[in-house]
Amino acid sequence: MRLSAIDRRILNTIQEDIPFSARPFELLSRKAGIGEAGLLKKLIELRKKGFIKDYAARINHKKLGYKSTLVGLKVPEDMLERIAKETIIYPQVTHCFQRKGEYNLWVVFIYKNGRLKEILNKIADSVGRKNILNLKTVRKFKLKTRLEV
Repeated sequence: MRLSAIDRRILNTIQEDIPFSARPFELLSRKAGIGEAGLLKKLIELRKKGFIKDYAARINHKKLGYKSTLVGLKVPEDMLERIAKETIIYPQVTHCFQRKGEYNLWVVFIYKNGRLKEILNKIADSVGRKNILNLKTVRKFKLKTRLEV
C-alpha cells in the first residue's frame, strides 16, 4: 500500500510525545492538519494495515526499580526456533531476535528481584552456560526510535 501525504504526516506526528490532555487526539489532529474524527479514522485504518504496531506509554523501568540487560545466545541452528519459543514466554523479555554471527539469538530482558538469574539458569540448561553472553546496561545514551515517513 502506498501512503498518502496525510498518512505520512499522521505517522510523523504520532511518533512524538502524545500530549497529556483531556483531548490528546484533538491536539494531534491540529498538528497533523486534519480533523479529530478524520485522524481517529486514519489511525484505525493505519493500525489495521499494520503500519502502526501499538499505541502505548513508555514506562521508566529504572524509576520503578527494574534493570535491563541484553543477552546474546549461541544456539545451534536446529535448536534456534525451540529456544526462542522457550525464551519469549517470560514476561521479562521485551525483544527477541535472530542475528547472523556466533551469538545468533539476542534477547532484551527488563527484570527485578534477581529473576534474571533464575531465567538464565533455565536457558543454560538448554544451550550451556558458556553460550550465554549477558551484557548488563551500564549507561543509556539514547532510547527512542523516530522514522521520517
